[in-house]
Amino acid sequence: MHIVYISIESPYDEKRGGGIASYLRAIIPAMLAQGHQVTLISHASQPPTNLPSNNNLRVKHIRLPNIHWVLSKTGKIADPLLLPVRQIEWSAAFYLAARRILQKHPADVIETAETGALFFALHEPQKLVVRLHGCDYVFRKFTGQSLSIGTKLNFWLEKQSIMRAWLVTSPSQFQSRQMEVLLGWRTYRIQIIPNPLAEPYFNPISNFKKSRRPIILYSGRLASVKGTEILLKAIPLLKQKYPRILIILAGDLQMTGLKLNHDARLGLREGFLWLGHQNQTEMMKWYQRASVLAIPSLYETFGLAALEAMACSLPVVASRVGALPEIIQDGQTGILVQSGDEKALVDGILKILMDEKLAAKLIKNGQEKIKEYNSQQVAKNMVQSFLGIKLI
Repeated sequence: MHIVYISIESPYDEKRGGGIASYLRAIIPAMLAQGHQVTLISHASQPPTNLPSNNNLRVKHIRLPNIHWVLSKTGKIADPLLLPVRQIEWSAAFYLAARRILQKHPADVIETAETGALFFALHEPQKLVVRLHGCDYVFRKFTGQSLSIGTKLNFWLEKQSIMRAWLVTSPSQFQSRQMEVLLGWRTYRIQIIPNPLAEPYFNPISNFKKSRRPIILYSGRLASVKGTEILLKAIPLLKQKYPRILIILAGDLQMTGLKLNHDARLGLREGFLWLGHQNQTEMMKWYQRASVLAIPSLYETFGLAALEAMACSLPVVASRVGALPEIIQDGQTGILVQSGDEKALVDGILKILMDEKLAAKLIKNGQEKIKEYNSQQVAKNMVQSFLGIKLI
């Protein structure tokens, strides 16, 4: 089977990449290992330097156009157009790049996220699979943020792609049910296939010792929907019990009004340090050095960081929101707390720091939990879903 992945993030871009890149970093090697041909067409900030050598893998990195960015400089009058224009121009760029390849190498399946699918939905609907990774409209709607005209228009375009696709998949029950309601689907039409965990996480390098100084790790983009500000508000409360505690923030800054720096000396004094984006190897080191992973999200479509931490023997404290309870069983594989409440977050973190037996229990159970997200099995499940398309 020839599977084409269309993505705004590349798993081979060491400088960028969030949830979609992590997903591709796990699923592409699994598909190749099972003998499938894979083509990746994605945006990348720079030429890749770590492409694997595999005759069944074809990678096309492109620079996405930025007409929407130019429009943003013309003033607020253009605001309603920014997201819809971005959706159209990025979808067109992906479709044109793919068409040249598909003329020589026809695809069986074309998988995209919500962004970038529009022209495939119009021209290749019988091969289109939309993988729900999360969109701006849903994040805003279910976290109480205002919905702009541009956000609504963009979601309307995304719905056109989703409604035309032969198959829609979701990494969690939570996300699929919410999307089915928004689409007006009265029956369960979205297939639930969890995100896989990349193979290296099943065999992490174990020569990194836990820091003597308590380290609370945060992994993910720094954004309001991720609860970053809640974690920062928790620092003074944590320092009352552990004066030398350190919060490590690993991820791209995607919110205004939050001023961070990379100065280690200043960070040590203030109690937190922002590392910026970290690649997979760097993140695995931090998972093994830290004492607790904090996921203070206000909304979460999956929660891959929780699985990555479990694989690296790191206990997890997370908000009881979105899909996180599907991964974390409270008191068994992690600790779940009330979202948006820094005191509840602190209590959860302290519970682990002050109870070695509990921490050991969470680590042991977490090691068992990650087996459910083996990339080879997830890939097999996806191929079975793809084959279902061909039987219709």
